[in-house]
Order: sequence, then structure tokens, then C-alpha cells
Amino acid sequence: NTVYVTGNGATSLISIPTSTNVAGTAVAFPQVAVNGTATALGANSIVFAPNGNRAYVGTDLALLIFDATTGGFLNPVVTVNGRAVAVSSSNVKVLVLDNANYRATVFDANTQAVDEINFVSPIVAIAGAFSPDSGKAYILGSDNKLYIYQPPLAVKVIALAATQTDDVTFLPDGLAAYLSIGNIEARATCDNSQLATFAPPSRLFKLATAPDSTHVYGAAADSIVDITVGLPTTACPPAGLTNNAVVYNFGQGAFTPNQVIVAADGKHVYVTGSPAMAGSMVQLNVYDTTVNSASTITLTGAVTAAASGAITLDSKSLYVGASGTSDVHVIDVATGTDTKQIAVTLKKTDGTTAASPDLMAIRNK
Repeated sequence: NTVYVTGNGATSLISIPTSTNVAGTAVAFPQVAVNGTATALGANSIVFAPNGNRAYVGTDLALLIFDATTGGFLNPVVTVNGRAVAVSSSNVKVLVLDNANYRATVFDANTQAVDEINFVSPIVAIAGAFSPDSGKAYILGSDNKLYIYQPPLAVKVIALAATQTDDVTFLPDGLAAYLSIGNIEARATCDNSQLATFAPPSRLFKLATAPDSTHVYGAAADSIVDITVGLPTTACPPAGLTNNAVVYNFGQGAFTPNQVIVAADGKHVYVTGSPAMAGSMVQLNVYDTTVNSASTITLTGAVTAAASGAITLDSKSLYVGASGTSDVHVIDVATGTDTKQIAVTLKKTDGTTAASPDLMAIRNK
């Protein structure tokens, strides 16, 4: 396993092999020409293809493609801008949310083709995900609508009974997608029909699923909601869906959730985020699914937010990118402690201002 680290506004990528936990040499992002002038690019996101061969770094001016097999960047894709949020299971399609230009784009890594889902200002894309079979993508718009990208069909738009749009995720078995839209809504992947809708105990900002598709986890402002999923049939649409939601409070007060990370063995769920009040203690939130217990892990140093994370395939180590410091934190899953801090040096586009290592992804191979 290798963890790749960058930061919001950073201009390079740093690798950390999990076997040594020693930061490698930073690989500088390529630049692009703007009005004839070479311009540095600052990262806003990073996602890895499932096969681990390529990472995609989103920026405001281009999509960057890092070839992990060679350790270098390919030519920037200047027709794709914004946050890279998902890569299809086929490793071919990359979903990028370009809110500055009121669109979402799907980049084909094989053909270099770019498909656009265009919105009308001020509508922007909030979240998106690919179905497990790579056949479609669900994109939530700020207009409380679901946009379904399923080539060669035209984009389908479904008006949702939503009070806001926060997140979307698919069950790994491919039977259903879950949408956090004020209520929680489940839709059949096969035909997009609504399977269920129910009110969660509180607003869920981020969603993730258990590897065996039996749970959906939602991050609220002070807790995690564990939704036990029962889906006994595999017909289209599947029948008999049941959902049982239970709240587990982390006990650290209000925070803004950023990411939900589920261990491959399904035993632990981590929620990164930042405290609602500046100066509050920053802790990493953890939910132990084996005993249904929520708690926190204190991060070492002057951390202002536990911004992002990535867990190793063996579920033994979690790497946390933090804001406010230059450290990547290594969490021992068994003991629940911050056992090591790895210093990295990232610079923003001005070349002098330090960037926190608050964006990361892991190459699990």
C-alpha cells in the first residue's frame, strides 16, 4: 500500500509507502498555459482508480492524471476542471464536479472523451457516485434534482422530494443507491425507481456503505447513524427493502463532517471533519461496528481539522490528513491511537505559503 498526499491549493504530490511510513520526494504538478503564461495548478481533490494504476487530481484549471506505475504525471486535461469525486469500477470513467462552470463532467481515460451534464446558474452539482457496474452515475444537483448519467441514453432528471441535497452512495452489491436529501431515499439501481424514503434522526451530510451491503453509515453534525439494510430479493426492482436507523453520538460536540471511511473488514467506520467552533479540540471520530460504540481519537499537534483519511486494505492502519499542520497522522486501528506523525512539505501556487496535507488517497496494491 502507498498513501498519496496533497493539499488544498498544493502544487505537488507526495507518496508514503505504508511499509516504511517515510515520505518520498514531492512530484510537482505540471503547469498549464493561461493567456500564454505557464500557470501553477493547485489541488482541490484526489481520487484513485480502483485498480491503483492512476490517481486523478482535480484543480480549477485542469484534471491531472498521475500514473502510479511510472511515478509521473501525464498531460493535463484542460477541458476538465473542478473536483474529482469518483472513478468507475471499470477504471475508465472519472466524475468531476465543475461548479465554477455549472456543470459536471465525465472523463473517459481510454478515449479522452469528455461528456458534460450542464446546469443553469446558480445550480451546481453537490455530490456524485458511479454504480458498482460502471453503467451509470448519480449526480445530485443543488436544485433538489437527481441527474442520471447512463450512456448512450440521454441524461435523465428526476425531481426529488428534497429539502437539501447532501450525498449519494451505492450499495456494493449494486441493488440500490441511497440519497441524503433531507430524508433518506433509496432507489433501485436497475430502473431508478424509489424503493423507500424515511426521515433520519438528523441531517446526514456524508454517506458510506458497509462492504457487504448490509449497512449504510451517515455522518451527522455530532454523531453517526447506522442504517441496517435488509434487501431480501434481487429482482428489478428489488422488493422487501427494510431500513433500521440507530444513532451513536461521538460525545465531542458539533462538527462539520467531511468524509466517512469504512474499513475493508467492516469493523470500523471513521468520520473526518472540523469542529463547529474554532479553538475546539480536534478529534477523529470512530464507530466500532462490532460493539456498536462511538468514540474519538485525539490527534497529536496543533490540528485544526481532521480533513481526510485513507485506510489500508488490511484494515490495520488509518492515515489522516490534517489541516493546521504539516503532518500526516498514522492511526493504529487496534489501539485507536495516533502512533506516528509524518511531516511533509507542500507549497501553494505562490511557491512560499505552506499547504496542509488535507487531501489524500491510497493505492491498495
